[in-house]
Amino acid sequence: MPLLVVSLCLSSLLLFDEPAPPDRQSLAPEVARELEMSASTDPEVRKRGLDLLLGRGDADLLGLLAPLLELEDESTRRDVTLAVLSRAPADAADFFISALSPGSLPRREAAAHGLGRTGDARTVSTLLPFLTDDEPRLREASLRGLISVIRSSVGGALSRATGRPVSRKPVDAARLEEVRQALLGASREGSPAPELSALLRRIANHSTAVSLVERFCRSLPEEKSSLARALPRLQAKNRRWLGRPVPIDRGFNYTFVMENRVAGSVKEVPIAGIALDIDDLRFWGYDLDRVCRLRFASDLLALDPGSCAPILSESEGQPSTIRLKIPERELFRSGVGILNIAYWEGVISGGSIAVVSLDPSRSRPLSESIFDGAGKLLAKSTFSDWIELPDESFAPGTIVTELFSCTIGGSLRHLVFSCTFQVVEGMWFLLNAETEEILADGAVLRALGSIDSVSLSPIPDRGPQSDGDEEGESSSESRGQGTAAGSPRR
Repeated sequence: MPLLVVSLCLSSLLLFDEPAPPDRQSLAPEVARELEMSASTDPEVRKRGLDLLLGRGDADLLGLLAPLLELEDESTRRDVTLAVLSRAPADAADFFISALSPGSLPRREAAAHGLGRTGDARTVSTLLPFLTDDEPRLREASLRGLISVIRSSVGGALSRATGRPVSRKPVDAARLEEVRQALLGASREGSPAPELSALLRRIANHSTAVSLVERFCRSLPEEKSSLARALPRLQAKNRRWLGRPVPIDRGFNYTFVMENRVAGSVKEVPIAGIALDIDDLRFWGYDLDRVCRLRFASDLLALDPGSCAPILSESEGQPSTIRLKIPERELFRSGVGILNIAYWEGVISGGSIAVVSLDPSRSRPLSESIFDGAGKLLAKSTFSDWIELPDESFAPGTIVTELFSCTIGGSLRHLVFSCTFQVVEGMWFLLNAETEEILADGAVLRALGSIDSVSLSPIPDRGPQSDGDEEGESSSESRGQGTAAGSPRR
């Protein structure tokens, strides 16, 4: 097997736009041996061979590894990809770009994934054409590559939020916006894949959301002109809190105090950063303005209505309703927590349809209900005590969400999550939150949370960029014991 692979490596190099290496007879015996080791089915031998071969520091030898990416064995392709990234970082991007040339699907798939981790400025433009490729595996690999770019770009926000001295690098913001524009462009071509739309929603900012709403409304036929008027108004009148709010370029500081009444646990989590970090952290599913993990079906209307096929119903003198389809695998969470720490956080999955009740005169949601495919009510939220802001938009002062059938640590629970909000110099933040469990004999308080004094300031200068790895993920807790803040949680 290894000898055959060595021959394959040499002959397949003709596919790549790189200088041809010496033929097999002219390879030094030790190089040929290391190449055979690199193709071994034994993981330890394979990793040792890759380490030795790439440790020579000869860029001409790097091309010998490209055909190994054509093997169907995923572990071999993964080991080659990681070895090139770690042992030949200066040449990795050129290697993966060459490996994306037409031909073997496994090779191109591995190359798209690897390119995303190089940090090379050509990454997004190179992967862009593959986002709409006919081959699903190549589309998925390109999205994985872009996710690596995103993670690298938003990682500093986690450090800043937890008080570590990391500046916001202009290149991070530029890369993130490049990915947004790439996904926006790809989503215009026909019906975008659900995975592409879901990723775009995760990294969308207010400008992205405005583009998506405008595009959807322009696509509506004349008979749906009422919906085309209602959605932009909904987005504009709720721009400080719904979907993706308007950012304010300010520094912010607060301390979130959370208590698990069942475990007797109390945590104080200090948060610091800049308002732009709020957008970055939404990629991980964290909201530093809502603080607790709160996502609503109404958010979809002000973010990406094209993903949920909304239908507007109007009745004179009565609240309007919008019925929408919930995208596949969309989750809705409610509970006391911040970043990767949560106490009694309920998760609603399996939602199929949502019905949002609107105040037609003020273009703001009054309530929403989420149903499963059989019509069973899973959750209902009400929005009240509205705060009118100086820019003539609105934000709710109180939100109450009842989760009739949510999961916590694998068990089904009936919870009521209530929270109040405040506006500090134009920014909308949580004030207090509590979770009750509904039992046969009544409601029992399970968790509490509150914000201790939000303060805003000019953008802080937090020193040079650190080299810390921000991609680690911690497992979520069952029953809300949580972990230390600052590492992402799915």
